[in-house]
Amino acid sequence: MVYIVLTVWVPAAKGKLLGKKVIEALAKFPADKSISNVVLQMAGSNNGCIRAISISEVVDGKIKEALSRATRFAIFYGEAMGEDFKYSVETLMLAMEAMRTIGMEMPE
Repeated sequence: MVYIVLTVWVPAAKGKLLGKKVIEALAKFPADKSISNVVLQMAGSNNGCIRAISISEVVDGKIKEALSRATRFAIFYGEAMGEDFKYSVETLMLAMEAMRTIGMEMPE
């Protein structure tokens, strides 16, 4: 199973603005369970910066669409946050699946 991890960083002073933009983004880009399903959303702060993370499980064969969706969210946030906004979009898989790609198995 493939997961898309969207991570955004904003200055702590823009935390409330980010919260408002998250709510707007969810209305603008409604969930599409035929592409991906959000499995975890979390946020924290450190060193004057807020980091928010969203992890979505991608439906088989829909990685391109899921990456596009995550990138649209990031661009939407970035347009509101300005220069101090940073983000990353990553694809990850479960460790046991990753091990299989190199011909190994995780111990029980």
